[in-house]
Amino acid sequence: MSQLLLAALLVAAQTPTEDRTPREPASLPIIYDQPGDRFILRIDSRRYQLHKDFRPSVAELMAAANYPRTKLAHQELVMAVQELDKALERAASARRDAERDAARSRRHADTVESLNRQIALVRATQPVDFNAIAILLNQIAVESESLRRAQLQEDKSRGRADAADRAADPARLRADKAREAYVRALDDYERPLSRIRAIAIANGSAL
Repeated sequence: MSQLLLAALLVAAQTPTEDRTPREPASLPIIYDQPGDRFILRIDSRRYQLHKDFRPSVAELMAAANYPRTKLAHQELVMAVQELDKALERAASARRDAERDAARSRRHADTVESLNRQIALVRATQPVDFNAIAILLNQIAVESESLRRAQLQEDKSRGRADAADRAADPARLRADKAREAYVRALDDYERPLSRIRAIAIANGSAL
């Protein structure tokens, strides 16, 4: 069961934040004592009437389930996932900034390339318009400087994006460890619950 649970939780980790909050452990069964030789067991939102001979076994299994440990493991996983979400959002924001600055660099580069084609065309046209060439050379100088500044900004943005991505690694590791711990706790918790269900179905009367 633990491998199936781990696979499910790992798949959840790849889905959008609002869809991947790890599911909480099922609630503990509830025992209702009543007069006579029967008691009522509530599990999975269903009620079963059982002979009181089964009560000690059910109570022992409920204690073995260790709901507090499982609930704590779930809370720790939720907090780790939230922390990872924040780190990933910071990394994504930094990547968006880098992509925006890269697009600006490409626009300036395209403009410089276009101006160079224009000046080549003017030089090849007779008579040569030296005034137009001077204007184009000035525009090329301005755009080249803008391109240089844009590329510097792009390099800085890419550096920040790489740093933000590396900074998310510890959060990824914590989330992975918390996920594995919760899988183990949930598996240990659901094993005795499965035995309680089996007792209820095999020996109880559904109400």
